[in-house]
Amino acid sequence: FPVLQLASWTISVIPETGAPGLVVQARNSFFLALAAALLCVGLSVVIAYAARLDRGALTRSLGKVVLLGYSVPGAVIAVGVLVAALAVGRLTGTGTAIITGSAAALLFGYVVRFMAVSFLSVEAGFARTSGSLQSSSRVLGAAPFRTLRRIELPLLRRSLLAATILVFIDVLKELPLTLILRP
Repeated sequence: FPVLQLASWTISVIPETGAPGLVVQARNSFFLALAAALLCVGLSVVIAYAARLDRGALTRSLGKVVLLGYSVPGAVIAVGVLVAALAVGRLTGTGTAIITGSAAALLFGYVVRFMAVSFLSVEAGFARTSGSLQSSSRVLGAAPFRTLRRIELPLLRRSLLAATILVFIDVLKELPLTLILRP
């Protein structure tokens, strides 16, 4: 029944937007979802790896702050992004509509909202890898970035793919944030 209802809605919208318009809208949605997923996963890898290298209070706090976005409703995050974008627009002298109605503001909102999903997947992947691999690499003279690129990331392939898929799906179904911040 849900699939039939979605098909019915799609068919009813085609005369208004036209089939090419629907295809363009779907393509834009998939592009934004993929961009948000890749941004979230990339930032999650950086934050989780920094926390793995440095167990200080700053990196632990950053890891906890990242988790807050998922507990806040999308509409509240959208209002926060609008307020921040308006402030940036006033400070820079650019039109506020340019910033608030941009794909960048929408991507920022998605990253704030869904960073926790990717961070937890990436952190779980790092927890499954052995710390001795990192130590061995460092003893052999490899820099931290090279260790991440050559040893850690290949071991995290499944976790990174899972995180990307989860964020991609969550972004596609996030309506309040999208409707408020849509370009």
